[in-house]
Amino acid sequence: MALENDPRFNPTSPLTLFERSFYMGPAPNPQYDVSLDGQRFLMIESLQRSESAEIYVVLNWFEELKRLVPTERD
Repeated sequence: MALENDPRFNPTSPLTLFERSFYMGPAPNPQYDVSLDGQRFLMIESLQRSESAEIYVVLNWFEELKRLVPTERD
């Protein structure tokens, strides 16, 4: 919301500042900051979750590691 105070307090219509989705995090800690020069907001952008996310499970990964990176001791 924009504010005007001349000659008296007069709130105006809300303004959209950001179109993207940003990480909100747990309350009450703010998840943003303002740059030292006061000209920019610093925020963490939220990742878009994909429905096709993949998880790789490697069984016996020590054996797989030995196969991929052989040592002279074997």
